[in-house]
Formats: sequence, C-alpha cells, structure tokens
Amino acid sequence: EAILEDILQDYNRFLVKTLSSILKKFNNHSGRKILEQIADEVITFLETNTVFIHVYLEQMTSGKNVKRVRDGVNPELESMLTIFFFEQGSCDQTTAKLLTHSLMSMWMRVGLQYTLSSNLSRSKAIEAIVKISAGAIKSYVPSLTKYFIN
Repeated sequence: EAILEDILQDYNRFLVKTLSSILKKFNNHSGRKILEQIADEVITFLETNTVFIHVYLEQMTSGKNVKRVRDGVNPELESMLTIFFFEQGSCDQTTAKLLTHSLMSMWMRVGLQYTLSSNLSRSKAIEAIVKISAGAIKSYVPSLTKYFIN
C-alpha cells in the first residue's frame, strides 16, 4: 500500500505540474487544444502504468478506499481546477467543484476503458475526453465558451 501511495503521489505531482502549465496557456490556445493536451497526458499515464492501475483498482474495489473514491484521488488537481473554473466568474464554488469532480472522473473512466480494453483506440478515447469535457465546461462555465469555437 505504501508503494502504491508513493506512485500515486508522484503521479499527482506530475499531473498538477503538467496541467498547471497547460492552464497557464489557456488564453493563448483554443479550448480544444488544451483539452487534447490534458487527454493525452491522462491516456499516456494510464498506458505507461498499467501494472499500477491494475493493482490500484484492485485495492480500491476491495473497499479500502471508499473515502478516496468520494473525495477524488488527486486533491491538488481538484483544488487547482476548482479555483480555475470559479475564477472564470460564471459559476459558484460548489458548481466549480462538482464540474471538476465530474471531469476528473470521466477522464479516468474513459482512460481506463481505453487502457483495459482492446476495442477502443487512443484517438477515440482522446476525442471522447475532449468532446465531453468541452460540453460540460461550456454548460457550467459559459464564460469559457469562446475558447471552444473552432
């Protein structure tokens, strides 16, 4: 469990650093490009850490991490994205947090479907993450809609 926790913390730090860098470029890039970069990072991590993913999923489904499932596996990322969405000014903090959790869950779920299944291509997984994320963001943070116009 300690080794799993260390791997997860390393990934959390990497993902927060990577997404923080991506979000800083948000005003200079289209929303689609940003979401493609995020999707690529999620998929790449899952592809390169399949053993960890299998062991971690076994641990989570054994009931040991029910609180973690509820609260999310990456509190730093949750905080960063919640603040980002809230600061856009068109949703309250609770909505920003719910949007963040929804996106993180969907990213992981689509990524796992791709990683653990042989019938989903990488490009389709990334496309699903981008389209679903863009739709959710435009719905809940209308001030960001302009970034998703092609």
